[in-house]
Amino acid sequence: MAFAAGQIVTEDDIRAITNRPVARANRSTTKTGVTGEVGILRLANVSLTSGRLYRIEGKTRGDSSVNTDSWISRIRYVLGGPATTASTILERCEGDDQKTGTVVALFTPTTTGTYSFLMTVARAIGSGTFVFEPDEGGTTVVVYDMGEDPGDTGVDI
Repeated sequence: MAFAAGQIVTEDDIRAITNRPVARANRSTTKTGVTGEVGILRLANVSLTSGRLYRIEGKTRGDSSVNTDSWISRIRYVLGGPATTASTILERCEGDDQKTGTVVALFTPTTTGTYSFLMTVARAIGSGTFVFEPDEGGTTVVVYDMGEDPGDTGVDI
């Protein structure tokens, strides 16, 4: 959306160009036999602009063959090329058996370019194997453009 010189810009106009999804992926098949770290959903060819703030959200639901197991989910990224389990970790979260885990990361690229994001999962604690289903809120990754990064304006207390 472009604005003309002298145009009055409203809050709705600003909301229309910020906090909007710019890329989205949804896993459509079941991933079984998960113990070590494996990729379960890649979101590739995402064009990001230096100096803008992006929110990357990944969500998945894992079920273990052992009730006391827990799993860990990570979002990894790379500039150019496909993200792999060796790519830089952006954020992580842990989930107990039969729970949904959500990973939320804020990211301000220093380089404008095409990025790839990979959601990975692995058993964190226990001896069972995990199954990650595509249904009932299964596995998704969404990248949101939050607008220009204001920088760190917080104060440690």
